[in-house]
Amino acid sequence: MGILFQDFNKYELSLRENIAFGDISNIEKDEYILPVINKVNLNSTFSTLQNGLDSKLGSWFGGTQLSAGQWQKIALARAFMKAADFYILDEPTSSLDPISENEIYSMLTDLCRNKIGIFITHRISDLKRMNTRIVVLKEGMIIGAGSHYDLMRDNDFYVELYNSQEKSIFVM
Repeated sequence: MGILFQDFNKYELSLRENIAFGDISNIEKDEYILPVINKVNLNSTFSTLQNGLDSKLGSWFGGTQLSAGQWQKIALARAFMKAADFYILDEPTSSLDPISENEIYSMLTDLCRNKIGIFITHRISDLKRMNTRIVVLKEGMIIGAGSHYDLMRDNDFYVELYNSQEKSIFVM
């Protein structure tokens, strides 16, 4: 299982350790870590770190402080270090800019092909673009399931959620 919680951990350790905690057996194997950095588009961050994979992160021990989006990409990389058959990702793009968000969702679609992926999100547009099976919960109960288009046709609560988010995007 590969898991990313909404409130993921930020370890005040090296980039290598932060990512390799997803599969600790490969902590010394750059050939496993570097492709994951590439996969989550952390290359520009990685290239600025003075000691590469062994650069300390966070401010506690004199490391490099990162943005919320960079930390989230590291947490995603940690989840993807494990060659899992099952991924649970809770709000995997909440701290990312729209361009990074698109890249990550495209990557998630590829990563979870022929695997099980559960993505928890409040942004319905994320689900629409992935064209997956969506399960709608209300007060802890399942009140609908299907594609975005099925739910738009058959589920009033989903329509209400979708319309409220679409309207809020354009309000100035």
